[in-house]
Amino acid sequence: MKSTPLTTFITAGNIASDFTSNSIDVRALDRVGVLLTWTTAAVNAVIYLQVSLDDITYGNLTQGGTPITTAIAAANGSQLYDLDLDAFSYFRVFVDNTSGTPGTIDGKWRASWDGLAA
Repeated sequence: MKSTPLTTFITAGNIASDFTSNSIDVRALDRVGVLLTWTTAAVNAVIYLQVSLDDITYGNLTQGGTPITTAIAAANGSQLYDLDLDAFSYFRVFVDNTSGTPGTIDGKWRASWDGLAA
């Protein structure tokens, strides 16, 4: 099993309004671990994990047909995700702000794979 180094992909992303991270190329990666941490006392929002085949059209990652989401409820917090993204080429984070300001989000990721890929 090979793995990537822990990599920051979101630094102080502004979640006082809707926020979309840069995309991560996950082609040839088997498992992706993601850590999101947020700082806020007032933002209420929903975090969506989004995937794409072409880095143009994105949809929400689902489990059993239901989008994988995490609520931000006017408090600091964090969430770890263990993702199997074999079928997808790109990954990103979308935060849908429903109310409140200010707030920031940070994100790190690490991946692993078998075989000769990457």
